Amino acid sequence: MVALHRAAYLLYAEPLVDARRGGVLVVGPHQPYLDYVADVLPSLGEEGVQLTTLRDLVPEGARAGVETDPEVARLKGSAELVRAVETGIRFYEEPPTRGRTVSTPWADVRLTAGDWADAFAAPEPGTPHNDGRDEVWDALVAILVDKHDDEAPPEQVRRTLEQDAELRDALGEAWPLLDAADVVGDLWSVPAYLRLCAPWLSSDEVRALQRREPQAWTTADLPFLDAARQRLGDPAASRRRRRERAEADAAAARMDDVVADLIETDGSEMQVMGMLRGSDLRDALGVTESAPRVDADRLAGPFAHVVVDEAQELTDAEWQLLLARCPSRSLTIVGDRAQARHGFTQTWQDRLAGAGISGARVAGLGINYRTPSEVMAEAEPVIRAAIPDANVPTSVRSSGLPVVRGSVGDLDDVLDGWLAAHDGVACVVSLAPDDARRFSREPDRQRVRWLDPVTAKGLEFDLVVLVDSEGFGAGEGAVTAAVDRYVTMTRATQQLVVLEP
Repeated sequence: MVALHRAAYLLYAEPLVDARRGGVLVVGPHQPYLDYVADVLPSLGEEGVQLTTLRDLVPEGARAGVETDPEVARLKGSAELVRAVETGIRFYEEPPTRGRTVSTPWADVRLTAGDWADAFAAPEPGTPHNDGRDEVWDALVAILVDKHDDEAPPEQVRRTLEQDAELRDALGEAWPLLDAADVVGDLWSVPAYLRLCAPWLSSDEVRALQRREPQAWTTADLPFLDAARQRLGDPAASRRRRRERAEADAAAARMDDVVADLIETDGSEMQVMGMLRGSDLRDALGVTESAPRVDADRLAGPFAHVVVDEAQELTDAEWQLLLARCPSRSLTIVGDRAQARHGFTQTWQDRLAGAGISGARVAGLGINYRTPSEVMAEAEPVIRAAIPDANVPTSVRSSGLPVVRGSVGDLDDVLDGWLAAHDGVACVVSLAPDDARRFSREPDRQRVRWLDPVTAKGLEFDLVVLVDSEGFGAGEGAVTAAVDRYVTMTRATQQLVVLEP
């Protein structure tokens, strides 16, 4: 709720954050959270906010699996490795070092290595790779047109060069159109390419990052796909522009023939047709040029402000997705170190500085308005055992309902009894995957949600039933288990029931 109130406040109080200046992007941890937010924000008086998860920011996110290899997840969580995508794309922007002869009906002209270098320097810094290819082509054609003598008609020379398949192929080899999925897939399937892009990786790390299916995407790949797409631009857009230009050139050539024919066959005494310039006659015949309009991705940004909830889980690499959409670095970051499933030992300032966000101001929340004191009394020891310095806020209200403990076999009785006596919403959260699958097959009860600890994050329910599991969280998973229990327990706004084997 803190993140939502912050978004509503900014839209009301900060004139530079309205929709005309980019608006606000709210990033949540999962789809159930977005569904909840979509209901809450209108009640706060704000409907002009874009809502998303990290998965939604990348087209491949919908079908991306979870990265199960901890070492691969660690490596791909690095912002430095994400920046290696830039090196990989620059590899495809090196000008040829050998010249070639280009023939037209008017002359044979030499395209030197220096000419290639000049053409490759044409795109301004920051130009997407696939857009830059069009600029390189235009520069190449201009260089070749200038090398013809004055008797060669420049426009006709240009049209002839535009249709030169060999020259097109030469540019395609030197500066190819690239697709983000292909570039990132090559990183995970061509060891030499990954070593070129990230020379600091050890041989073992390069080997760990390789996989049999290059495009078997996981959530850890999404920052790389986004970085590649941001840097490349849309290859289809370049193809469309080239096709439209070819069609326009063909139409212009046909019109030139029409105009020439009209002038040649003009039998009027004043030779009216000959008095008109070709461009004037072309305009009179209704030939105009127009550029196609492409709707921008509504989540591409830039946004005036970005609100990130459950931010304690984001890797340095994932932060790059968000920073790419917020050049101003105007961010509200809401997170709890005690709810970080993979540990969080740094201060927030150090953590964010490592992700590229400097000068963060931290405001701690010491009061808990949501969770009753009866629940917090049970939840605090759970998280303190794993994270002694966790920030545990003080509850300011009591529900008068004690935490109830029982066995897993009591689940049906607990739910039926509570639903009969209350009008609110209950949630069953299982700590064991097998339990989650089993409970999901139980007959649906109205007003009952069945979630795992990760999907429960950011949500709140009147009743929470925590289904514990024997041995869950032993050994290396102790911190994650403690976080999952703590998160689940603190979703309750009225009562908590803990069911154990």
